[in-house]
Amino acid sequence: MVDMNTYFQDIFYPSTSDYGTLDAPTGVQKLPLVAIAPHGAWDYVLELLKKLFSRLQVLKPRTVVILSSPHQNPLENGVLCPSAKIVEGYDWKLSLASLKGCTVDDSAFMEEAAFEELYPFIARLFGDADVYCLLSKGPSAELRKALENLKKEDPQALIIISTNLNGQAPEDLARSQRHELLKSLEQGYSKLDPKAVSPCALGWLNEFPGSYEILASDDQLVGHAVAIRRSND
Repeated sequence: MVDMNTYFQDIFYPSTSDYGTLDAPTGVQKLPLVAIAPHGAWDYVLELLKKLFSRLQVLKPRTVVILSSPHQNPLENGVLCPSAKIVEGYDWKLSLASLKGCTVDDSAFMEEAAFEELYPFIARLFGDADVYCLLSKGPSAELRKALENLKKEDPQALIIISTNLNGQAPEDLARSQRHELLKSLEQGYSKLDPKAVSPCALGWLNEFPGSYEILASDDQLVGHAVAIRRSND
């Protein structure tokens, strides 16, 4: 393995992994589990992330998978992953794994904001786990093949979809799309309509339909939420 440097440390999150104290866990959580987390500077999303990881901290996953859509790379089809690497922060370390069948492209992850803000939580709580980071706009045959390979690697994985609730849009439209997505997540969906909602990880969300427990959300122009899927069938 070779090392990968962090890019957003001291920009989106501090150099240490001290994110404060998590609440005592509530509810019964078991693997496999699908969760939704936002990405962005900790100034905006830290309290939401703490609510999510307060619920997840009781788990002991062998594998953690983070799924998102590319923000910098003009990927149209397929699935990107980094090569097997050790990524280190000031006081944390993670092992990033490379998934069979994906296109390895380290450059796509160097300035990709969808993953790094989660690393301190994962390193502190699940430091022995293998971490897979996958980028795809989906849907595609490659995306579904990647999910099949993940299930073969570890059917009891913790899967985190890194997405914000809506894209950049005029305030009224953004609010409408944000509320429509939260309603769909809470009530349950089989497929999200890209004409009605605009989460950045829409392709991945459509691979994990169902209903989600919304743990918390905000009403920022680009909205954020944390949620856990109620059924993992």
